[in-house]
Amino acid sequence: MRSTWERRARLYDLCEGSDLRRGVHKKALFGRILGRTLFLAVGTGIDIRHLPVGPLIVAIDISRAMLEKSRIRAEAFAGNLHLVQGDAMGLCFRDGSFDTIVTSCTMCSVPDPAKVFKELHRVLNPGGRLLMFEHMRSRNPILGAVLDLMTIVTRRGGTEMNRHTLSAAMEAGFRVLAVEPIFLDIILAVEAVKDEADDHPIRQAACSDAEAAAAPMRSPAPDHAANLTAPPSNNHRRPAEERCNSVFERRAGSQKLEDRKLSGIG
Repeated sequence: MRSTWERRARLYDLCEGSDLRRGVHKKALFGRILGRTLFLAVGTGIDIRHLPVGPLIVAIDISRAMLEKSRIRAEAFAGNLHLVQGDAMGLCFRDGSFDTIVTSCTMCSVPDPAKVFKELHRVLNPGGRLLMFEHMRSRNPILGAVLDLMTIVTRRGGTEMNRHTLSAAMEAGFRVLAVEPIFLDIILAVEAVKDEADDHPIRQAACSDAEAAAAPMRSPAPDHAANLTAPPSNNHRRPAEERCNSVFERRAGSQKLEDRKLSGIG
């Protein structure tokens, strides 16, 4: 997995030219970020320019080559951003570390989406938001079949074009609030929440995929920011978490990135 993205880092930006067309949609979605934020799989940092400058943002990627390329964009970013090398399949942060989690064309490339969503659910605060800009398998039979055929080729480079990402998020316990179709029902901007009273690892969503796709995007409730500012109450740390969670301790009062040295995890 890691070696695949090390190889792709050199030409990755050429494959992400769609940002010129869809950057405005990413910016609108990322504008909903509140509180301490995890950006999953930052890649070469092409999405950094769409992030708000206020919150503390920890951007991780499994590939050191990707992170090295993202360093230039991180240095140009006016906000509070810290780059960390880490694996989405086993996040080194303690439970409830983040108020918002952001993904951007990420879930098509992880080896086990169910495991990743379980990890995201774990490190997100109750009441926290999951913001996803993702492509997935179309419900249209013809388009779905085309994506299935494309995946035969694209998976050799680490990308699956036909995943049921929205369903996987709900199966992990997230409740989908709204979905905005960006390109048909293939590229979607999704807002989901980890419910405050979510005590069960698997929680059935109240709406179906089709109902979610038809729902308009909406802003969080006015008191949501207050709910997101509470520090995590779980003080248990796994072996590698000291380095991960020290990001919060070192950066909490800072509005600029003081140390851009990459932090290696595992």
